[in-house]
Amino acid sequence: MPSPSKRKGSTYERAVVAWLRSEGWVHAERAYGAGRNDDVGDIDGTPFCVECKAEKSIDIPGYLRELDREMDNGKYEMGVVLIKRRGAADAGDSYAVMPARLWAQLAREAGYA
Repeated sequence: MPSPSKRKGSTYERAVVAWLRSEGWVHAERAYGAGRNDDVGDIDGTPFCVECKAEKSIDIPGYLRELDREMDNGKYEMGVVLIKRRGAADAGDSYAVMPARLWAQLAREAGYA
């Protein structure tokens, strides 16, 4: 039986997959093999790297280092860390964290520059 923290993380990843599918990424699914040296994120089936975190203590610098590694491993141009918001059941209420350079790229590509 998985530990409570592993179970919590898996539950959150499943919620993120369901939410991504409802937002149009219909091929989103949980990735397996997290923690490997060649880890490419927690969610497959999207054109970007997604790292999911459902932890009591938030470590943004550590999460962004992990995201950078996973983006490099998967050759992704875009990536995001989704952090479960405490007390929120809807994955759409998660915090989306990314390096400012990626946010600026998104804004430019959306025509805001």
